[in-house]
Amino acid sequence: MGRPKMTQDARNVIKGRWSEAESNIMQEPTDAYNYATKVIKGRWPEAESVIALHPYEAVDYAATILKGRWPEAEPYIQKDPDAWRMYQEQVLRGKYSALSKMSDQRDPQKEMEILDSQDLRQAVIYAKNVLKGRWPEAELFIMKDPAYAKWYAENVIGGDWPEAGIEVSDSDLAWANFDLVDILSRGLKETKERRQE
Repeated sequence: MGRPKMTQDARNVIKGRWSEAESNIMQEPTDAYNYATKVIKGRWPEAESVIALHPYEAVDYAATILKGRWPEAEPYIQKDPDAWRMYQEQVLRGKYSALSKMSDQRDPQKEMEILDSQDLRQAVIYAKNVLKGRWPEAELFIMKDPAYAKWYAENVIGGDWPEAGIEVSDSDLAWANFDLVDILSRGLKETKERRQE
């Protein structure tokens, strides 16, 4: 059984911590992060040294779990310029908290701001958390970015998005059940990997 499956089973079947599997889960930063945020729903000190090794998981862990600076992880985060920028915005300047506390009520002014700025991240968050479904006006610019289009398809549409040329596998959809922060983190990693190719 793979580590992601163990985290899903702990969350959906056992409905709590699975101590027998934790030593295996904490071997990989993404799995440890997902387990901490989705199963433990709080700090997992035993796995923090592993989570810190992956810059994007470290940023999200600091923002969502620690809700503040994580000096022990900063040397690892600084190795990736995009992750370090995210850390500065989300943790050091508090941008994450403003995004995560976006009202669940429709706000025409906010919609216009997002559409005018073409802020991909806020558009996906708004579609998922506020509209709770597709946002045709934003799709016109979301589909231009393959990484965000995939996150939108997985997290908002819940499947393939033929108009954008996006096919979503069953394993992608299984992970889409995790919070958008996880999906954005995974997507940013994919974007970085594409840049390095």
